[in-house]
Amino acid sequence: MKRLAVIFLCLMLCLAGTTVPTDTKVSAADTVANRVIAMTIGSKILKIDDVDDEIDAGPQIKWGRTFSPIAPIINTLGGTTQWNARTRKVTIDLDTKTIVLTIGGRYAMVNGKRVFIDSNPDLAPYVQAPGRTMLPVRFIAEQFGALVTWNSTLQRVTLTLKVTGPPLSLTQRVVAFRPSQSVATFLALLGNESIDVIELNGTYHFPCINIDIDRTRPVVVRPAAGATVVLSGANIGPRAQFEFGCHNVAGNITMQGLIFDGFILGQQGIIYALDCHDITLNDMVVCNSRADGTTAKPYQAWAIYLSSTSISHSTNFTANRWTVDGSAHGMSALQVYGGSHITANGWSVTNTCLAVYASGIRGPLTDFILDNWTISDTGALGWGTVNGVSVYISNASGRVSNMHTAASGILVNMGNPKMTDGGGNSL
Repeated sequence: MKRLAVIFLCLMLCLAGTTVPTDTKVSAADTVANRVIAMTIGSKILKIDDVDDEIDAGPQIKWGRTFSPIAPIINTLGGTTQWNARTRKVTIDLDTKTIVLTIGGRYAMVNGKRVFIDSNPDLAPYVQAPGRTMLPVRFIAEQFGALVTWNSTLQRVTLTLKVTGPPLSLTQRVVAFRPSQSVATFLALLGNESIDVIELNGTYHFPCINIDIDRTRPVVVRPAAGATVVLSGANIGPRAQFEFGCHNVAGNITMQGLIFDGFILGQQGIIYALDCHDITLNDMVVCNSRADGTTAKPYQAWAIYLSSTSISHSTNFTANRWTVDGSAHGMSALQVYGGSHITANGWSVTNTCLAVYASGIRGPLTDFILDNWTISDTGALGWGTVNGVSVYISNASGRVSNMHTAASGILVNMGNPKMTDGGGNSL
C-alpha cells in the first residue's frame, strides 16, 4: 500500500507541473511500454522514441497543471482526431475508445459515458494558436494508461504508453503538383490523408477551386525549395481562386508562399471562406489585381473575404504576413463578416481602398486579432470622416494593436462588443 501511495503522489506532482527537489519517476515495470513521448514546456519539439518531431503548439502550464496538444499524441498512437467548428467539439478515436471533448467543457464523453476532466472547474480544454486543442496531461494519462515522468530541471514531461500497432513513421510524405495537372488531381492530393505536403513550382492557371475537404491530419501546400509559385487570375473571371467550406466543411489545411497575380475580382475576393476551421494562409503576395467594376466596386473586392451566416463561419483562421498592392485603389485587403479565433498579423498594404473591414453584425466576430500592420496610401471616404477610413471594425471582440499608416485613412473601432486597443496604433 505504501508503494502505491508513493506512486500516486509522484504522478500528481509531475502532472501538476510542481517543482520538486529531485526528478520523480513512475516505474515503467508496471506496464509493457513501446512508445515514449517526451514534451518540454514551451517547446515545439515533440520527441517520439528519441526522434524529434516539430509541432506547432508546445505544452504549457496553466492553473498548476501541464496542458498538451492532444492531436500529435493521438496521431502518434495511430488514432484520429476530428474537429467540429460549429459545436466546438473534438472527437478522438483510438483503439476501442471514442472520446468527445467540448472546448471550455468540464467533462468528456468517453464511449458515451460522462467523465469529468478534473475536479478543478478551470481545467477545461482550450484552443492554443494556431488552433490546437489543449488537454491536461493528467487526463491523457488516465484515459490511455500512460506512465509519467516529470523532469523538474528540464521542465519535461515524458509519457510512456502501450500501443498495439507498429510505430508510425515521422517522415513526411511530400508530393509534387505540376502546372500541367488538373484541378481534380489537386483536390485528390489535398484530400489524401497519407500526404503531408504538396509542393508547387511555376505558374498555375486554375479556375475557381472549391475546397470542401475536412482533413483529420493537417496538410501544407507550399512552393518547392527555391521555386516561385504564381497563381494567375488572367482567365478566372470574378470568382475566387480558392473557396473554403462553401458547400461542406473544410479544415486542417495550410497554404503558404504563393503569389496571386492579375485577378479581376468580384465580391468573393481571391480567397473566400465560409464553413471552415484550422485554415492557415501565410506569406502571400497580391499584385496587379482590382475589382471588375461591375459585380464589385473596389470596396467590395478583397484579397481575403471571410463570410458568415447564422450557422456557418470560420474558426481558427490564420492569415499572417500578406503583402497587398491594391493597384491604384482598385481593391481592398481583408474583410471579415463574423467568425472566431481569426488572426491576421504582419500585413503590408499599399494603394488599396480599405485595408480592413470587419463586422460582427452578420454573425458574431470573436477573438479577432490584428497586429503589426503597415498601411500606406489607403482609405475609403465615408462614415462621417473627412479623410476617409483605412480600418473599420464594428461589433467585434479581440485586440487591435501596432497598426501603422502613412497617407491613409483613420481607424474606426466601434460597437458592442468592441475590440481592445492593444496600443502602438498610429492611425
